[in-house]
Amino acid sequence: MSTMNLGKYIFGIREEYLLSVSDDERKGQFLSYNILALMFMILVIVTTFSGVCFGLLIFNDWYMAIFSGLLLGGIGFALLLMVLFLNLTTSHTVLYERMTGMDKVFIEYFNTNLAGKSDDELLEIVKHQEKELRSQSLFVSNPRFHPSNIFVSAIKVLLILILSLIVSSGMQLFAFRNELNDSFAKMRVSTELQEIVAKYGAREKAPNDAFYQLAQDAEWRLQMLRNDSQSNPFLLIDCHSPLMAMETLSQSIGGWRVFFDVCFAFLFMIPFFLVKKSIRFAGGAYLRESTILDINTSMMFFLLTRRKCQEIKHTIGTEYVYDFKNFKAGQ
Repeated sequence: MSTMNLGKYIFGIREEYLLSVSDDERKGQFLSYNILALMFMILVIVTTFSGVCFGLLIFNDWYMAIFSGLLLGGIGFALLLMVLFLNLTTSHTVLYERMTGMDKVFIEYFNTNLAGKSDDELLEIVKHQEKELRSQSLFVSNPRFHPSNIFVSAIKVLLILILSLIVSSGMQLFAFRNELNDSFAKMRVSTELQEIVAKYGAREKAPNDAFYQLAQDAEWRLQMLRNDSQSNPFLLIDCHSPLMAMETLSQSIGGWRVFFDVCFAFLFMIPFFLVKKSIRFAGGAYLRESTILDINTSMMFFLLTRRKCQEIKHTIGTEYVYDFKNFKAGQ
């Protein structure tokens, strides 16, 4: 597992980024991202299964349930991947500041004559910069704090919590389906509900008539529990209303629902805390090497572009002569 690169198929981990590191460090990075990939896939599978449960409850049809599961799983996959990539930030302060402030490096070469330099000479400039970056990034430290980090982190946590609550509700519906169906079976044959509907349901509605509202609520509950179609029985929960099912679930398990919600929220937050705080990810060799490569690429393209601009400027200045004094409009 330490030599297999599962992260390549999910996160796009490129093995060539780790060619310059030691074998032990490379294996350690592969192992870390393999574990992260497995955690990611488990979350996506759980999200998909939760979507199937909601689909069975809402549509009471297997085809629509599978479609709902794939839809929620796809949304969860995209959302988790987006938040994960936003958290993949290197903890090497020098590299982070250089990557986010390349304009300060470019300014140094605006007044440098690059027109006569070859590609190899420009590459030597980039390699010299890479050597300095490697010597300065031997130690891991957190990047400088910015007030916008609070807002961005709050948005990421909020999105993950919303997804975890949805998944938690779907899993609880599946886990406690037998208890819910027993409660609905008792409610379906409840003489109290039927007596309320028979006694107060036929009366005319009056302002602030609590008994009429009670009868309407009782009649609605009995309708949500009724299934006259023998060819299309309930598949998961013996109820047509998702809101009624969630309300009954909350009343049935009480404070345990909060406990399960917290557990699922913690489960969904584990990968992102690991990526943000673990030295194997934020301070790992892969992010360090990929950041250095991105900096080198940006620097090399800038030097090539700057050299071409200087060559074009020199060509225009020496080969083209413009006599603006004798220039007449329309000629």
